[in-house]
This record gives sequence, structure tokens and C-alpha cells, in this order.
Amino acid sequence: MMPRTRAASFFLRRRRWGMLAAQGDGPAAPRLAGRRLLAPLCHCRFVYDVAYPPTFRRRALPMHSNRSLSSSSRSQLTAPRPGRTAWWIGWLTWLCAAGWAVCLPAATPPKVVPLAADHQAAAEVRDRCNPRLQIPGETAIDVRPIVLTEEPASPELAVLSYNIRYANPGDGDDAWPHRAETVFDVIGSHDVVGLQEVTAEQWDAIRAATPTFQWYGVGRDDGERAGEFAPLGFRRARFQQHDAGTFWLSEIPDQIGSRGWDAALPRIASWVQLEDRRSGRRLVVVNTHFDHRGDEARRRSGGLIQQRLPALAEDFPVIVMGDLNAVPDSPPLQALQHGPVPLRDSRSISRSPPVGPLGTWNGFNEIADFRRIDHLLVGPGVTVERYETLDPRTPAGRFASDHLPVAAVVRLPAATE
Repeated sequence: MMPRTRAASFFLRRRRWGMLAAQGDGPAAPRLAGRRLLAPLCHCRFVYDVAYPPTFRRRALPMHSNRSLSSSSRSQLTAPRPGRTAWWIGWLTWLCAAGWAVCLPAATPPKVVPLAADHQAAAEVRDRCNPRLQIPGETAIDVRPIVLTEEPASPELAVLSYNIRYANPGDGDDAWPHRAETVFDVIGSHDVVGLQEVTAEQWDAIRAATPTFQWYGVGRDDGERAGEFAPLGFRRARFQQHDAGTFWLSEIPDQIGSRGWDAALPRIASWVQLEDRRSGRRLVVVNTHFDHRGDEARRRSGGLIQQRLPALAEDFPVIVMGDLNAVPDSPPLQALQHGPVPLRDSRSISRSPPVGPLGTWNGFNEIADFRRIDHLLVGPGVTVERYETLDPRTPAGRFASDHLPVAAVVRLPAATE
């Protein structure tokens, strides 16, 4: 018989072990089936020698002699049994190889671009993390993600119209000194305020009591301090005043102290153009007080304000407020609401149900539900979230004025380019 090399004996043994394990022959079959998993590793001579030391191996029979063996002799071809130590070394080798494959480093996750308050800074971060893809010989392809933005919601704005009743010493228990602190509290809880029947004495006290507000107003008799004011106040931290002015409700509106039509007294309309520091949006607020006697004067006053609104408002949102001495749908309201800049009643269009009494006149006695004569009107695009007729009382439980203040929470329309 020709001598067999050691390498030939190695491959012959591997073939016989595989055949026996496949047939499930003998007690060594389970171990042989497990060793087949190590077949790729056994091609390495070093691993084979470690797992199956020569001292544990039996001498294999020639390949051709297998054909002439009897069944009893063929059972002697069981695989060599390595010792316990070699068996554990083989399994540990396999486990180490499997663990190395599982623990391969995962793919690097993509960078997360943080949100930035400044759009330019965010764009720079995005450009660094998502460069443009350049293909040789082709035009550069922009692989940066498309960021969709939407117009941020306009912040809410609390507005108030309040006829505070002029400082009349003959009012007794309802005189101004008894009511002043309550009026100050009502004013301080809003963002934009329009007052009526304000005398110079009250004007000074209100400005001193509201240091966070900026005020504009003039007396109706001389354009300075004489006569009642229809002033406008707003929080200086939130708004910046761009323009302001006053005109008289008469046939000659630019003449100071002029009285129009059948009015008993001179009447004015004061206005301001403000910029919201939060959103950058501008708005125009008009505050007025119609005459309490002249029907013609009230109707003409409504038409005059509507006539002047396009020049005052330009393209900005509009809010008109005041004591109009007229109920809804009356001729003065019809004249004021219909024209180049249509105005809507904030109570009628409030998204939430109106709160408080219907009427705004009490005469220091009781609320007259049928007399809603104080109004907040808004121009196109202005949304009214809530509307309320307030009923402030003094510490003595008395009305803070002979009128009830009306308040609304509004949102301005989105800015247009």
C-alpha cells in the first residue's frame, strides 16, 4: 500500500466524519454534527491541531479498504474522540468568530441638524451637514432636504374700550376718587386701551398709575388739555408707535375745536399706528366718542371715520372702538361699518360665546340690557377669539363707571409681502 501523506489523511478523516454524522451512526454523531459547523475553520491546520491533538486520533483505514469491510468492522470507523479540553476549545473558537461578526460597528448615523431661531444660522448648519453632490462631468445636484415653513400664528392681543365717566364732583359716592383704583386695574390688564370722557385731571392720574403704558391724546376744546380726551394707551414693551393724530367730527375735521352738524359739543377721533414688537405687524387703532344728542352728528361722524380710514390704515389691520351712543344696526353704525374699509362687530363674530351683560350702560344704577352703545369693531382679516362685557366694581360694591367696559382678544392677519 502506498504511503499516505499527513495532509491526505486529514482530508480523508474530514470526509468520513461528515458521512457518519449525516447518517446519525454511532454515539459520536451529535458531536460530529456540531463539528461540521467548524468545517470552514478546520481548513486551517493550526485550528485543526488544537481542536484535535494527534494523541487523540486513531489511525484511519485506507479509502479502498472500506468496500471490503464487514458491517461489524465498519463500525470501528468511528471518529476520533478528542478530550473534553479540546472539545471546549473548539466551541469557544466558534463562539468568538460568531461574536466578532455580530459586533461589527454599525453604520454611522446621519447628523441631526438642530433647529435654529435664526434662519440664516440654520441654513449654514444645513449646508455643512448636507453638502451638494458633485458627479464628475455632470451638474452639481443639491441633496439638501427641503424645509417647509409656515407663517407663525399671530400672538393674541387684548383690547379694551372704556368710558370712564368724567371727573364730576357732583357724583357723590360715585365720584372719580372713589372709582380711580378700580379703573386703573381694568386698564392694566389689557394691551391696547381706548378711553372716553377723560379730563385732564384723570389723564394725569391714569398716566401716573400705568407706567408700563405709553399714551396719546389731546383735549377736544383746544387740541391740548382743555375739554375731554379720547386717549389711546398701549404697552410700550410690546408696541412701538409709528404715527398718531386726531381729527374733529365736523364738516371741517382739521380745525381744532370745531363742532359738527347738530352736535351739542365738539367731538373727536384719535388714532395711533402701532407696530407689534413680537411679530413685526402693524395695526391702526381709532378711538372716538360720538355726540349724545345730535342724530345727524352721529350718522355723519360714522361716515367721516369710514371716509378717512383708507388713508389712515393704508394696508394695515384696523380696530375702531368707542362710545358711539348708538345701538347695533342703527344709522350711525351702518355708516361706520360700510364703506371702503368694512368693519365687523367683534361681539357678533367672536369665535367663543360672548361673556357678560348685553348692555353697556348702567347710569350708576342698573345695567340696561337694551342699551349696547359701546363697541369694538374690527377690519378685514382681524380674528376675534373672545369677547366680554366687563362689570368692574369698587371696593364698596358700586359700579366703576356709568358705562361697562367692553373687551376682546383678537389676532391680526398674517403679514403680507
